[in-house]
Amino acid sequence: MYLPYLQNSVGSLTVVVRTDRDPRACRREFREAVRAADPELPVYSVRTLDSMVAAQAAPRRLAALLIGVFAGLALLLAAVGIYG
Repeated sequence: MYLPYLQNSVGSLTVVVRTDRDPRACRREFREAVRAADPELPVYSVRTLDSMVAAQAAPRRLAALLIGVFAGLALLLAAVGIYG
C-alpha cells in the first residue's frame, strides 16, 4: 500500500526490500543506495522480515504459553479433586 508521506506523516518510515540473496549480506548495499539518494537520511534498525515477525509475535506466544500452562495446571487440580 502506498501512502504519500506528506499526507500521512507518522514519524517514521519502513522500507521493505525483497532479495534473492541472503538479506544480511545486502545491508551494506541498501545503506549505500539510500545514502546515494539522500545523504541526510538516517538508516537504522535494518532487520530481516523474519525477525520483525518474530518480535511482533513474541508477546502473543508468551500469552499462549502461559494460558496453556495454567490450563494444564487447572486440569491437573480438577483431576486430583475428582479422584479425591
